[in-house]
Amino acid sequence: MNRIWCISDAHLEHPAIPKFRPLCTSMDDNTRQITHHWRSLVKKDDTVLCFGDMAWNQRGLIILQSLPGRKVLIPGNHDHQTDVTPEELARTYDKICGGLVNYPGGFWLSHAPIHPEELFNKVNIHGHMHKNALRDARYVNVNVDFTGMKPVLLDDIRSGKYTTYDKVPYEVDHYR
Repeated sequence: MNRIWCISDAHLEHPAIPKFRPLCTSMDDNTRQITHHWRSLVKKDDTVLCFGDMAWNQRGLIILQSLPGRKVLIPGNHDHQTDVTPEELARTYDKICGGLVNYPGGFWLSHAPIHPEELFNKVNIHGHMHKNALRDARYVNVNVDFTGMKPVLLDDIRSGKYTTYDKVPYEVDHYR
């Protein structure tokens, strides 16, 4: 059975990531943790919804290319601010979506959370927020700072097994 995973804000190869991510001791440690979890969970035929800011540079994209799964990008703010070209993004991701995706099953997919008046009875799966979660069950943050550095199954979001409105980042064991 092919599964669907969600992840954001890996910031692979970002030299300053240890300043912003207490779970990492170095840029290489950040890469090691994320790729270890990805490889242990994601299978070749799975789909990984990447909610932006996955790679800081071309080297980060090469690392992403080596990881299993069909990768779909919902671009984030840093996907447009680095030296990465659109052609390099196209080589890395199997599909690149617009900034806001109306996803089957009652979800909005976006890098940053959308305004509550725009939810229209759907759940917004997003990333971008590293230090705070919106205290609202209609928002689910898949930033690796909340997920324990690993992708999250869409089925776990759908079932309510994975939530963030009641969590704080850096609690690695809040999701197993």
